[in-house]
Amino acid sequence: MRELDRAQFRHTRTVRLKRIYLSLESERSHFTQDAVGALEAFDHLCNALNAVEEAADPRRAIRRSLTLGVIRLVVKSRFTDRKALAGLLIGRNYRVVGFGKRYYLEIGAETESDIRDAGADALCRRLEIDDTTARLLGATVSSDQAVNAGNRPVDPVLQPLAAELCRHFNTGKPLETVSRLIDALAMLVDQVNLVTLPGIVAGYLSGRVESYSMTWHDFTRLHDGFVRDYSAGGAQAENRSTEAAEFDGARLLRTCP
Repeated sequence: MRELDRAQFRHTRTVRLKRIYLSLESERSHFTQDAVGALEAFDHLCNALNAVEEAADPRRAIRRSLTLGVIRLVVKSRFTDRKALAGLLIGRNYRVVGFGKRYYLEIGAETESDIRDAGADALCRRLEIDDTTARLLGATVSSDQAVNAGNRPVDPVLQPLAAELCRHFNTGKPLETVSRLIDALAMLVDQVNLVTLPGIVAGYLSGRVESYSMTWHDFTRLHDGFVRDYSAGGAQAENRSTEAAEFDGARLLRTCP
């Protein structure tokens, strides 16, 4: 436009454009060569995961429970944000929430704080998870122990998953630690998401698209239409019986008599 203004200033007649050239840049594709055969490998991983038995008491095998819970989160909920998964493996900045008959994993948006210290209006990403994943991840949330499941060796029961990932990625070295297993698993499932899901959904699950969920005030009201007070000692806005939601096993919603 600046060149056009200068040309117009030099000529007495109106300068008319005959052609307009636009510079277009192609967006980098997130598909990789690992997308080839990803669906078949994903089916094998699902079968191998279904054969893995969880610990009889997840609270007595915290790191094993956390490992299996994160694996189920990647496979069952298709969550592939590798940075967030690394945070889950050390057992911080997430909480498990139950509302009605469903369970949700909330991952805090603030990296310098822990969402477990925040209230119902905390900024987070909320993912629906099944009851088994909720039980496994919830065992770590309620523990006071320092947890780091990422640096532990891969359990023998998880070796079929590790072997399938090594076969798909054609790596010569075995996946010796849980963190490497989770990284490879997330890379594979991300390619599956790109093939089977809309791009915006795959981007959200991988963390490439930044978006956060509604607070619990809006979320619960959207589900059943009732306004709730989540403040300390707050009363229900509606005088009726409601199903109780829980924050990591502690009552969140006060039930009316």
